Amino acid sequence: MFVVLYRWRVKQGKEDDFRDAWHRATEAIYKQRGSLGSRLMHAPDGDFYALAQWPTRDLWLNRNQPAEADPTESQRMRNAIEYAYPPVELVVEDDLLRDKCT
Repeated sequence: MFVVLYRWRVKQGKEDDFRDAWHRATEAIYKQRGSLGSRLMHAPDGDFYALAQWPTRDLWLNRNQPAEADPTESQRMRNAIEYAYPPVELVVEDDLLRDKCT
């Protein structure tokens, strides 16, 4: 399994728009591009993080081919972002994360 950690600083007042656009864009990527899903998180310093899982790195690299899964929502995300940190590519060595809390 391949995992990507994203981090963004979102423009003040655009947090709800970012969350909504991220949700819609991520659903489109999941349905159309073969991702295993993602989690969006918010840190105390205000930055947003997402942990996206993919079966392989190659599938992740081709996620925008031939075009973004949902260009409108991807653009909404970009409009809300003040700064996007470079994504961190990770290979899962061991996985004890459960899908849902009970």
